[in-house]
Amino acid sequence: MFLLFSALLCVSAVWSSPLDSVKKPRKYKSLDTVGIVNKIPIYYGDYRDMLKQTIRDNQSDSVVTDTAFARYVNMTWDKIVLDILIEEEIEKRKLALTEEQVISRLLAEPPDELRGQFVNTIGAFDRETCAKYLRNPQPDLSRTRYVEYYRTKYEGERFYASIGKKGANSEERMKAFTDWYQKKLTNAQIIDKRTSFGFY
Repeated sequence: MFLLFSALLCVSAVWSSPLDSVKKPRKYKSLDTVGIVNKIPIYYGDYRDMLKQTIRDNQSDSVVTDTAFARYVNMTWDKIVLDILIEEEIEKRKLALTEEQVISRLLAEPPDELRGQFVNTIGAFDRETCAKYLRNPQPDLSRTRYVEYYRTKYEGERFYASIGKKGANSEERMKAFTDWYQKKLTNAQIIDKRTSFGFY
């Protein structure tokens, strides 16, 4: 449960995710679908990429034992299921943020890596140049991923803040989150087809 809770508070590296399907359902075939959570497909390619990232994040040695691999397979699955359930809850609670809202917060509270990239002649944060970059309508995959990363992070924070009673402390919110997650997991319609793809 700690790993799942950590996934909510700390957004991991940007990767291809089934969460886009929550807002934009796509047709899927059984041959490319590792699982389904509340009608949201988890595609083989996405799951494989996420699994590789999980291994990279947790394994310093290049040799992965069968026991460790099985653990990473489960960690990846749990993370995906959690992400889907949280994204659905964010939509339900109307906590979603627009791209402009994310950019406005980035400009108001620039992260260190953003502040370091946009510096004026006196060494201060160049908000105007940064704003032009973030709001540039020309396609830029790096910028899109960056904004999406923070959208997920900020929405996760909003979701966590909405859990539990008003004025609840961290321990109370943690319990409220655990209760919420167990209830959602119990009621979720989950089809797990990992065995068919040789992940076990």
